[in-house]
Amino acid sequence: MRLFVVLFALAGIAFAEDAVPEAAAPLDSAHLLASKSSLSQYAVEGMDFVLEYHLHNVGDRAALRVTLDDRHSFPTQAFEIVKGTLQVRWEKIAPGSEVTHAVTVRPRTYGGYNNTAAVVTYYPSDEAKEVRVGYTSASGEGYIFRLKDYERRFSPKAYVWLISALMCLPPFALIYYSWSSKANLYKDSTISKKSK
Repeated sequence: MRLFVVLFALAGIAFAEDAVPEAAAPLDSAHLLASKSSLSQYAVEGMDFVLEYHLHNVGDRAALRVTLDDRHSFPTQAFEIVKGTLQVRWEKIAPGSEVTHAVTVRPRTYGGYNNTAAVVTYYPSDEAKEVRVGYTSASGEGYIFRLKDYERRFSPKAYVWLISALMCLPPFALIYYSWSSKANLYKDSTISKKSK
């Protein structure tokens, strides 16, 4: 039975058509792939939250007058912009090249927020009359932790361990004192018996 399956698989491979397609037709225009990702693991009230945008031109021509706009995802009443801008413009992105952009924002409040896709607009060629619109990937809804809850959950517990160690010292000191006083009492009695 195994031999039959192996022979059938080999025959299928031998008579199969080439899976490699012929050279794809040229796009003759720019085509941008855009992604948006968070470099910070958690969004926390009052702490920096870093976002990174990647735009990659997979087309045959340069993308012209490229803009990236993500102002609607991070409104200024809920987020403070620490570094970078949420609206960026590149004059040209060459074919086969990639550009990245990073923004640091700081949430002002805690709770849920909607992390939607950023809008990318560009002209696909020199002759193009219409702007092409695209969107980045989006993570959807997120949650901003309260600073107090974040510190309680993720901060190092060195202070708690120090307090615990200090609280353990008195019982151990009492036990050591009892043991040493009894040891000295027996030590003195054995010395006095030997001397008599």
